Amino acid sequence: VINETEVPVDENTESTIYTSLLLKGELKGNIEQPNYYFSNNTKAKADLDILMLTQGYGRYEQEAAEGLVNIYQPEKDLSIAGRVMTLWNKPMASDKIFLINKTTSGMIDTLTDKDGYFTFNNLAFKDSTAFMLRTATINNKDNVTIAINEQQITPLQQQGAVTVRGNQNMLTDTLSSATVLNREALTRRAKYEQGQHGIMLKEVNINRQRIKSPKELAIEKYTKYSQNLAGPGAADQIFTAEDLYDNYATSITSFLNGKATGLEFKPDGNGDYVPFLLRARAQTFGKPVGGLAVVLDGVMIMTDAYKTLKEVPIERIASIEILRNLSYAAAYGSRGASGVLVVTTLRGDQQDTRRDKPPGLLNFMPKGYYNIHEFYSPKYNVVINNPAPDSRTTIYWQPVLQPGKDGKASFEYFNADSKGSYRIVVEGMDNNGNLARQVYRYKVE
Repeated sequence: VINETEVPVDENTESTIYTSLLLKGELKGNIEQPNYYFSNNTKAKADLDILMLTQGYGRYEQEAAEGLVNIYQPEKDLSIAGRVMTLWNKPMASDKIFLINKTTSGMIDTLTDKDGYFTFNNLAFKDSTAFMLRTATINNKDNVTIAINEQQITPLQQQGAVTVRGNQNMLTDTLSSATVLNREALTRRAKYEQGQHGIMLKEVNINRQRIKSPKELAIEKYTKYSQNLAGPGAADQIFTAEDLYDNYATSITSFLNGKATGLEFKPDGNGDYVPFLLRARAQTFGKPVGGLAVVLDGVMIMTDAYKTLKEVPIERIASIEILRNLSYAAAYGSRGASGVLVVTTLRGDQQDTRRDKPPGLLNFMPKGYYNIHEFYSPKYNVVINNPAPDSRTTIYWQPVLQPGKDGKASFEYFNADSKGSYRIVVEGMDNNGNLARQVYRYKVE
């Protein structure tokens, strides 16, 4: 519900449930007046036909072929797989392994095959669910290690620049109108809330040393032995052993994907993904092909850098320093032109007591089903005794309006103090995917 008198709406340029699901989702380019094409007139239908042709509209059709067999069947559930090995890299055959959900305390078990591999199928869990894998050999056999298979990493797609086209004056007028309204609201608030919107603090003299944050202390601890040519801790972004442990990291590339900023991940042709800078890539000048140059304990790896890096146990990594900008990467000369990844392994005095766990245990957090986030809805039932006039332009917003068995739904809200034409828009969808939209107007005198 909005006050249409103060914030006019151009219905042709408005985005609706129809334009979002039936038009924009099928087209790649910018649509200047999406709602215009849903007008019930001949010209709009003819223009829609032209829009489809110019925007590259198309459908995919697949005809059934005799003898055609689908190699990859559709996934119907989640699975967790891995391998159990001894400390001497021998597979643990027919060994029982337990999968424990640390959130619900649920537990299931299975047996490894002759090569030490195991799989838990038919799983369903939300993203960021914490699990623990534990072997039955933990107390009565040789020490073992557990490694889980890496989940597929989806490479990030670089977004192109967005070009704004269309009636620029109309866009400017709309923004100007909103700016004026905001300025007027601030003026009224200052008038009625004088002395409440700001407090003048007394002068404060600081004569003590600043207390370092836990993150700063961790960086100081784990970059102590870094051989970064730009200097220990001199990087655009730093991850420590604590970050790897807290995020249940299983490999460097899978951890960095989504955590590191300014990087995109692309396949290297060997079943793994390597990071590149999002900015324009400079010439490599002999540095290893495959993204950022890799420096491991002060040595630049020139061949199969990321394959070598993958073989380093994640538990042995002290810090990962990412050098994106030339102010840091210039220390490596031409080899650092496309960025540098400085990896330092742990020393004896850097051990994290949280990692002191018996072998045969593995804590991890796999990618699960997307945990949906609900739209925020203001609490309109709260009454505030304030002499300032209520100058809201957005009067009411309800993300979920569930009809009853009779198909009817009701809601309540307070009008603002400003007069004008109020506009109600209700949009929705039924269980069969049918769309609905209704606009209703009323006057506030």
